[in-house]
Amino acid sequence: ENKRHKLEKTMVRMCLLGCRYGIRLATLCAEIGGSDEAKIARETFINGLAKFTMLDTVAEMSHKNVDCIITLLQIATEDGDYLMESWGTVLRYISQLGRLLLFAGNLHTDDIFFSGDGETSEMSFSTSSSSKRSNSEISWMVSSMFFKGSNVGELAREIERSNADLVSSVIDQAAIDRVFASSAGLSTVGIRHLVQQLCAVSNQEIHHKRQATFRMKEASNDMAAPRIFSLQRLVEVADFNMDSRSRIVWSDIWKILSNHFARIGSHDNPQVAMYAIDSLRQLAQKFTAKEELRDFNFQRLFMKPFETIMSTSPKVEIREFVLRCTEYLMRSRLPTIRSGWKSIFAVHSIAAKDSDADIAKLAWDTIEDLSTKHVSSLKYEFLELIKCLLAFVEGPREELALSAVELIGSLTQYLSQEMAESVYPTGHSHLSPLLSDEMGNDSKVLHLWWPVLFGLSENVGSRFIKLRHLCLNTLFTILSEHGKIFSTQTWSLLLKGVLAPMMEEAATDMTSRVRSITPESDAILNLDRD
Repeated sequence: ENKRHKLEKTMVRMCLLGCRYGIRLATLCAEIGGSDEAKIARETFINGLAKFTMLDTVAEMSHKNVDCIITLLQIATEDGDYLMESWGTVLRYISQLGRLLLFAGNLHTDDIFFSGDGETSEMSFSTSSSSKRSNSEISWMVSSMFFKGSNVGELAREIERSNADLVSSVIDQAAIDRVFASSAGLSTVGIRHLVQQLCAVSNQEIHHKRQATFRMKEASNDMAAPRIFSLQRLVEVADFNMDSRSRIVWSDIWKILSNHFARIGSHDNPQVAMYAIDSLRQLAQKFTAKEELRDFNFQRLFMKPFETIMSTSPKVEIREFVLRCTEYLMRSRLPTIRSGWKSIFAVHSIAAKDSDADIAKLAWDTIEDLSTKHVSSLKYEFLELIKCLLAFVEGPREELALSAVELIGSLTQYLSQEMAESVYPTGHSHLSPLLSDEMGNDSKVLHLWWPVLFGLSENVGSRFIKLRHLCLNTLFTILSEHGKIFSTQTWSLLLKGVLAPMMEEAATDMTSRVRSITPESDAILNLDRD
């Protein structure tokens, strides 16, 4: 009997080794010869091995099945570059393995915490107290909590318990961790396939689709809530690869990840959405720890999901959480943020026009504090700050709009004092290249002042009377105090592009208003002198 058992183990080991080599050979044939048959062969090997793990069904496992699980983990850890599109199958089974190991340790699975149905406290049980009870008592408790009145469900849970004990005696959580830690050693093509498939599996888990859980109906009653196993692993993979990959390769990977984070950040379940946003914040905090070179936009690409979530999420608590996260990033990474400011200001610009007054007020408090205390840190993104303030001016709340205009007026003093070369941004200009070449050095002045003057002139036609007056007075005050730095050519463009359109709009505007309101007389006199 022992001899036969030993021979059987040897045969199983050789079969698993042959399956592993078959996967390698099929992938090489597919890459070199472009053979579709080779791809099908690889899929067949992987699917066959995965099926033999018995992780896809509720049935009693044997040591053969555990050997198959070990081989699957070895392939994922050591042969990841050979998996290509087949990563999806491997990752789904690894996800179920992770669930089984949690079950073996009497730990909560993540779907309990993200159920969102108010029944978590009723269904959950204490790990510490469970450890003091016998196995039969624990089995009875779990069965009664999850499968009340279902004999089939109770039997399925008992089988799961037995399988979990068997697997955990041979495999630990570290084996799963090594799979994702090894992603740093994958090729550029390999890491792209891993990230794509991990995002796909994560999306299935979060939307609790059956292909991600595999379980039959009687054993999946406790899996109706979203799972975040793969989302957690995505964060780990991003963390492992962020610094080890070139910025070009990383940008390609992040395009895939950012779309997934943006989609999950707008999930209907607030707990899932907040988890995704907080994970994004942690990654962004690490990414922005290194100072970015001028004229690069990697930070902005990294923080783009915050903008998407802010503009698409219908839930107030999610939009507030996005603002809190960006505020935390601003304060913790103020010296090293460069192109990331564009995304931060874009988020607050969206909040400025938010339907919820508290969201708009929260955004304003952050921008006001930043503008008054840290404006010197924004010399390269001064125009983005002005755009953000103009979003508040154009917003639906008069009080915030008036405060924004006053702040713009005070910031022009800083702009006038800092007209040195360091303030002039070398990136995108509001002016056409032809006009910039034609104006020469004057294009620098026009580039900096145009958004301020044009933005104020546009809001002279606001539906709020007080705001109209303040915008008009602020505009003429700026022109009177700082007009001397404009050349004749610049003044000509300002008259045609800012002042004349404003006068034409005022002439055709039928809104009832006090006609005697004009800019202060000393401002007009100063303009005449200039």
